[in-house]
Amino acid sequence: MNKPKAGRTLQEAKRLIAQKSKEFERRLMKARNDFESVVILNDMQELIDAEIFAWTNLVSQHEESSEATPEDLINEASTHVADLNDFIIKLNLQRAALMPNALKIQRAMINSHQLSTPILSEN
Repeated sequence: MNKPKAGRTLQEAKRLIAQKSKEFERRLMKARNDFESVVILNDMQELIDAEIFAWTNLVSQHEESSEATPEDLINEASTHVADLNDFIIKLNLQRAALMPNALKIQRAMINSHQLSTPILSEN
C-alpha cells in the first residue's frame, strides 16, 4: 500500500479548507440573524479544531516513528496549524460580539417553541 506524499496531503488539506470556507461563507451570507451566524461559526470552529488535531497528530506520529521526518513537512504543518489558530482567534472575536443577541434570539425561539432545547451555551 502506498503512503500519500505529505506535501501533496498538505496541499489537499489547504484546498479542502478553502472549499469548506467558501461553503461557510455562503451560509453566513444567508444567515438571517445573529443566532444563525453563531451556529455557523461554531460549525466552522469544529472543522478547524479537527484539522488542527489531525495535523498535530500527523507531525507527532512522524516525530515518534523511526523514519526520518521531512523537515519541510513539519515546517509547513506548523505554519498551517498556526494560521488556523489565528483564524480561530478571529472567529472567537466575531462570535463574542454576536453572542449576547444570539442568546436573546435563542431564548425567544425556545419560548415560541421553534427550538426544544438550547443550542448555544451561555458560557
